[in-house]
Amino acid sequence: RCAWSGAGVPVACSHSRPVVLPDHAHRHPGAAAAAAAAAAMASGPAVSKPGGRLQVTVLRARRLQDLGIRSLGSFEPFVVCELADKPASRFETTRSTDAEDPDWDESRELPNYARGDVLEVSVVGGSRMGSRTTLLGIAELRGGEFDREGGFEGTIRIEAVEEEVQNDGPQEELPLHNPPTAAEVAEAPGWAELDLRVEVLPPEVPDEVETSNSVASTAAHELRGRVEEVGPARVYVSEPPAVEGLEGMRPVNCVVLCHDEKGMDSGRHRQLADALAVQGWLAVLPDFSSNVPTPQQWYEAVRTYCLDYFLPWLEELGVEAVVCLGFGTGCLACAHATNCEEEHLKGGSKMPRFVGTVLAYPSLRKPHVLNDGELQKAVAFMASPLLVMPAMGDQKEVRPCGLLQLEFELLQREVEFVIFDKVSQGFLAHGDLSREEVASAVGWAAEACCAFLHRTFEASEELEWRVELRRPPEVEEEELDVV
Repeated sequence: RCAWSGAGVPVACSHSRPVVLPDHAHRHPGAAAAAAAAAAMASGPAVSKPGGRLQVTVLRARRLQDLGIRSLGSFEPFVVCELADKPASRFETTRSTDAEDPDWDESRELPNYARGDVLEVSVVGGSRMGSRTTLLGIAELRGGEFDREGGFEGTIRIEAVEEEVQNDGPQEELPLHNPPTAAEVAEAPGWAELDLRVEVLPPEVPDEVETSNSVASTAAHELRGRVEEVGPARVYVSEPPAVEGLEGMRPVNCVVLCHDEKGMDSGRHRQLADALAVQGWLAVLPDFSSNVPTPQQWYEAVRTYCLDYFLPWLEELGVEAVVCLGFGTGCLACAHATNCEEEHLKGGSKMPRFVGTVLAYPSLRKPHVLNDGELQKAVAFMASPLLVMPAMGDQKEVRPCGLLQLEFELLQREVEFVIFDKVSQGFLAHGDLSREEVASAVGWAAEACCAFLHRTFEASEELEWRVELRRPPEVEEEELDVV
């Protein structure tokens, strides 16, 4: 979806690709400088995030008479900006009484910007004597021109086109205009200039949205998610709260919560999913409960379910990146779910992929883990980076300098710890929130977890496979004749 113009100023034409200002651009002072500025700015990594916004400032237009429109004096020009294929993003400037060199200096935020979107720009003439509007010229700015540090500020070229685009209601009779002569057409360059400033803004989070801390530590929480049947198991699904302007957008980052041995319906597992969803992620809690007699059979059941049902379901939802959050024995489910990724991708899928792991008071002991060898194997399955939150009484293997940390460091993976020594195992999902130390620990754990998740998902945006997902398919470009 993202394209680059190379050196020069991007414009739109029937070929739908950017071209550069021609050699005779010196006929208009400042055009060559604008081309050089655009070329200098056409580099740098993209800065947009899912759910981002675009701030567009229409500054001024110059030499609209060069569009070769004989009846220009009967129009009051204005500018229309819109993200391609997103009509809800459309905005118009006010009309100007200056038909040749109008100034606007008007800004608007366009919601629902996605990396690679194209900004379509039109200069429209509104009739001074009626409601007729005529399309005077068009241009487009590709995402690669403004989706970077500093955005875009410069001049784009407006290509001439005269086409009536709207005719609402009764019209007052307008004086007839003779078409331009061949000499007049030859004299007009057929393009004008428009000065724009375009900047990518981060997603907007309304002030009234609750924090993960408050949702996680509230005793009387009303669940907001729903339960879906995904294959033979239930999944609790908590989606981010609606944000104005982003309706219909689905999150591409997902947190998979793996419940402890007490099950999906016990304690505050669902509430914790709601707490994470307010950050803008999809939070899902699959039911990994099973009646199989041995831990080894349970591992295989988790793996089979993830491979056959759960990961394909996440792929259908458009999920790209996943972080697993395990509670107690659910930390082992994290390992075995992550271990399915390679086989899932072998089937031709490109997503989802696991980009990190969070272990809350991990229970990695008998009968679930029989020896150090099995522990090392389970740890090797987990996605990096890793956040471990041990509680009071947790085994030494899952604490700083324990076997878990040593194994991760041997694999040259990142691991960090946040220790909760004043509360016992299970405090997140089952602790008594009426006790101040438990409520405080739950709040701190929610904040630490969210900070880790934000860093992890943001870092994953630069991974090669995620960059590849957003790379547009290569298309053959037509040769353009530069006038």
